Amino acid sequence: VGVFNEGVNLGFSSNTYNEEYLNDSLIKCRNTCNLILGISPQSLTDYQGHDEYTNYKEKSLSIVKSLSGRVELFFRSFRLSESVLKEYNKRLKYISIKMNKYHSNGWIETFPSEISKTEGREFYKMAFLQSKFDQKILEEIVRFIRENKNRANIYFFFPPTSKEVYLLEKDEKISGFNEVSVVDVLIKAGAKYIENKKYRFMVTYDGDHLDSKNARLFSNYLKERFDFIKQNKGQGAH
Repeated sequence: VGVFNEGVNLGFSSNTYNEEYLNDSLIKCRNTCNLILGISPQSLTDYQGHDEYTNYKEKSLSIVKSLSGRVELFFRSFRLSESVLKEYNKRLKYISIKMNKYHSNGWIETFPSEISKTEGREFYKMAFLQSKFDQKILEEIVRFIRENKNRANIYFFFPPTSKEVYLLEKDEKISGFNEVSVVDVLIKAGAKYIENKKYRFMVTYDGDHLDSKNARLFSNYLKERFDFIKQNKGQGAH
């Protein structure tokens, strides 16, 4: 979840959309604001547990503080030494050590080491075996859109990933996810779709997450699409 220029970046690892998470996305909204939801098929599953966002807020800061790292509240940037970051990632049980650079706008730029290019594909195979698309989570987003469409201009897009993970996500037998149906439901609820045919799969460092170069490329593309739709008052959003 993000808002261009001033605002909140609420992107968390493997988060599931729930009421608290969606409500917090408007925590800095004054008058009418623009809210952009990056929706992956996995975020519409219960793989992480429906309360994962609440647990993340409560536990992650205490983990960092226990490592004597200096942390600014919640959606601001972490400022930790390299050794602390390594230990922090280990305690969060990352499969591989990832060195992160925390930008003030909320972007976490990753410089991986000892990492497998197939990690993402293997993770999603396991995740979708345990938990497929959950209609109740989609309904939670629909409720939020309907209740807040006078408070916020709500947009959504599907984040790019590797071709291998994209094919897993797109296979309804594996993920339970039907993209056409989800787009239709969210548009009818009142959200605007930032279509992303050009960059549905890109270069990743682990088979899932974009490398630094492609993250910047897609961010610029997303902003261009967002600006175009906004200037044309929703025309071109489909």
